[in-house]
Amino acid sequence: MKDQDKKNKEQRNNQSSKNPNPSNRVDMIDVEETIAYRSMQDRLIKERMAQQDEILHRHKKQRNTIVALVIVMFVGIFLFRFFYSKLPYKSHTETSWKAIAYGTKEDEEKIDVTGMDYVSVSFAGGFLRYNQTGISFYNQKGDVTWTKTYAMNHPKPFLCGNYVAMIDIGSKKMIICSKDGFKGEADSPLPISTASINASGSVAIVCEEEMGNHILVYNQQGKKMEIDIRTLMNQSGYPLSVAFSPDGKMLMTSFVYLDQAMMDNKIVFYNLDDVSASNERMVAAFKDFKDTLFPRVYFMDDRHAVALGDSKAVFFETQNRLEPKLTSTIEWERPVSKICFSQKNMAVVMENPATNQYDIVLYNPQGQRVSQISASFIPSHITISNDFVYYHNEQKLVVLRSKGNQQFSIVYDGAIRVPIRLAICSKKDHAYKIVSDQGILDIQLER
Repeated sequence: MKDQDKKNKEQRNNQSSKNPNPSNRVDMIDVEETIAYRSMQDRLIKERMAQQDEILHRHKKQRNTIVALVIVMFVGIFLFRFFYSKLPYKSHTETSWKAIAYGTKEDEEKIDVTGMDYVSVSFAGGFLRYNQTGISFYNQKGDVTWTKTYAMNHPKPFLCGNYVAMIDIGSKKMIICSKDGFKGEADSPLPISTASINASGSVAIVCEEEMGNHILVYNQQGKKMEIDIRTLMNQSGYPLSVAFSPDGKMLMTSFVYLDQAMMDNKIVFYNLDDVSASNERMVAAFKDFKDTLFPRVYFMDDRHAVALGDSKAVFFETQNRLEPKLTSTIEWERPVSKICFSQKNMAVVMENPATNQYDIVLYNPQGQRVSQISASFIPSHITISNDFVYYHNEQKLVVLRSKGNQQFSIVYDGAIRVPIRLAICSKKDHAYKIVSDQGILDIQLER
């Protein structure tokens, strides 16, 4: 019986394997289709990603190519302009000649211009022309902007930025103007020996009296301010020069005095800003300069000043108005013929016996030598504009570009009608105006 049951069970199992369940077969088909569909999706996704990667690669390659071309273009332009700017100017063209007017017809009726010697100085992008009877400002085109008449025996201009003070040295009269015209005038209580003006048009004057001097300050309208620094001859000495800082907050003065029958010099600084009644204006005094006299003091900017002596130059830092510091001293190696200033540099002209010429040495406000260039004659004027230095006498104009060891020059020795009084660089470094007594000559330098 058991054997029969076992046999029947085996038969049923065999039948089951030969005739599977149809529903199980359908499930197997669905799984296979799903796998095939997913495989196709994966393949499509990979193909699309590959296409996108190729597109991105092409775009990136194009972008890199464009960036590289732009960089090459800019580098090429920079190198071209750099090396082209180093090429020397080989010629020049006289582009125009303009006769100088002496103001309006009304001004000309007041001033007899015949036979008068005018002095020309650079000012506010143009130039000033003055003599004993008046002063005129000419813009860069050579047109008269304004004229102010006066009567002075010894007129002397003091300039700073867009302001000029005309002082009658030895007298009491002063006139203050800006590039826009007349601002104010004043008569000092005592004769004026020297002066200085700041960037806002305020004027510091040194007035002489029998026992000493007064340093007075006037605003641009000619109104006396509440600053009166009195110095005595037997204590402070005699003031040779005074300098107003551009911001008007400090004064620098050079005094010469006798010490045990020997002449000596001291440099004194005064604080004009926020001084209480209990504090003195004098904040520092420097002396013991070994018999060196300093006939000129000058603020190169609000933080740097220099005293110019017959044998040396002494540089000061004035960032802290209450504690000015002596930072450096330059001993003149050779006799100095001339010293000029720009906003950034000081130019010193020295004789060079080895070459029978002259050296123009440039110093920065810290007293460090910037560069040195050679000159074939003693300049009557030196101007520093950007990287260019140009100087002239009555016959020649020399334009130099000096930065490190790179230099070039052009000499203009044209048959102009009268001697050169002033040379002015236009906004472009290759165009200049030559100012003479009778007219303005425009020249264009060419390579």
